[in-house]
Amino acid sequence: RPSGALPAGQHLRHNIHLEPLEHHEVGGGSTLAMGDTEVTTYGSRRIVVTAPHCIPLCRDGHPTHKREEWTRVLALRIAKTMRGSALTWSKQVWEELGSKPDPAHRDPNYLRADELESNAWSQQLGRMVEGAPAFHVDLHGARDPSEASGHSAHVHLGLMAMKRSPCPRVHHACEVLRSALAAELAQWAYELCDGSISGVCGDGQAADGSPLLRGYPVVEPNPQRRLTGALDPEGGRLTMTQQSVRFGCSHSVQIELSKTVREI
Repeated sequence: RPSGALPAGQHLRHNIHLEPLEHHEVGGGSTLAMGDTEVTTYGSRRIVVTAPHCIPLCRDGHPTHKREEWTRVLALRIAKTMRGSALTWSKQVWEELGSKPDPAHRDPNYLRADELESNAWSQQLGRMVEGAPAFHVDLHGARDPSEASGHSAHVHLGLMAMKRSPCPRVHHACEVLRSALAAELAQWAYELCDGSISGVCGDGQAADGSPLLRGYPVVEPNPQRRLTGALDPEGGRLTMTQQSVRFGCSHSVQIELSKTVREI
């Protein structure tokens, strides 16, 4: 991981349990507004936390992408703890929009490659990660794990954007980052399920001894089909982590948090 960066799991451990998240502002940073987006800087580390789905969005050829609750404030808090920066939709846009998106607000996590040069989100992300080693955390909210949702855990680490890179150095960095994040989040999972965080208790153990929360593992470090952080190449669309890797970002992960975890 980039020099001076700490595993994201360590900071999730200290930030996820704060509630009610959406009713708190995260002070101490310097905010630069750019149209409908904001960059909030808390320190000089080349760590960027994005939360593109904190408002309802238009997604080409799909129904409205619903707001993923609590992701904006979580992104700000993690960026503050890690002394990095957060890229989000502006506080004004976040407060004003209900369940219907503004047609101008297209999903930056679902862009065509030919749109990157004209999309405000993509351009800002590129400026923040290119030129030197950087750590990009793209924060999302997911449904709780179940047979219906197809999700296998409460936290998914999507590193497929790095894994698909043709560069062997990026492949190696991907697995190093996966191991570091998985180790940190495994410890966080035990703390979460033994009641150390906000009184939450787990409900048993998996075959490998890892704790279960509402019958499902807490962490999935290597999702293969869904919540991987990358869209299929043949579709011609790019996620935020695929965009940052394309811009030369050295470390990029999409972290999906279940509704249960975000509401703790």
